[in-house]
Amino acid sequence: MTTDNPFGFDGERFKAAAKNLVETVDEMEAKADEILGSPRWEEPTLCPRCDVVREPQFAALSRVRPQVYICNRCGDHEAMLDHLGEPLPERDAWPVVLVEEPE
Repeated sequence: MTTDNPFGFDGERFKAAAKNLVETVDEMEAKADEILGSPRWEEPTLCPRCDVVREPQFAALSRVRPQVYICNRCGDHEAMLDHLGEPLPERDAWPVVLVEEPE
């Protein structure tokens, strides 16, 4: 059966779309497993950069050491320094003391 509807699916187009959907879901599940298995979802620990408790759901990857998760505040600080073209604090300068924001 042929139709003039460009959005209609015949048998072959439907099978191709369903296969594509299944492949996409499989890729998403694999990515979710990778994310949930990463150190980001551990118990709260001290941020190696500032020695403050790092909540895992708010962790950021360090720009100084890409395989190390740091707290969100330190991640913001590194991102801002990087954006401004300022040098990032070297790993041997950690822990970094961050200035408290005035109220």
